Amino acid sequence: MVGGPEEDKRGRSKGLKKLIVLAVEVLDDGVGRAYAEVIEHSSANELGAFLRKYISKEATIITDKWRGYSPLKKEFPNLKQLDSNDGKNFKELHIHIMNIKGWLRGIHHHCSKEHIQDYLNEYHFRYNRRSNMDTIFNVLVKRMVKNDKISTNQVWLKRLYLYI
Repeated sequence: MVGGPEEDKRGRSKGLKKLIVLAVEVLDDGVGRAYAEVIEHSSANELGAFLRKYISKEATIITDKWRGYSPLKKEFPNLKQLDSNDGKNFKELHIHIMNIKGWLRGIHHHCSKEHIQDYLNEYHFRYNRRSNMDTIFNVLVKRMVKNDKISTNQVWLKRLYLYI
């Protein structure tokens, strides 16, 4: 959940906060991709829609023991539920959450409820492309230098073949 601390609200009791579902791909050498979406309720319907959108049915999925995940075991046979152990069983996930919160505080200073999904989309767009640090310009220059010269006539011939 994103939002400041609320009195008498713990766990998935969101109060005024926005509820967010988050998936982190754990690889042998660290974390791969990650995805997050704002959801209204932590129900099997909403959690299932998120899983269907981002995760293969053959993937091993490890969640906490929240009851909203239980009905999804039929559709996702490799879904396993573990005790959270105050987050210790989901170290990579909690590190990712802290990184998102730090990024929001450092870059945006204020996080409006209307735009939280946009902030999450921006963060994860950058995060999921972090290992490809080449810019479009650098890629273009590399391709231009790497390839053989072609004449204007050859360019037009290639264009004609594309349109035919």
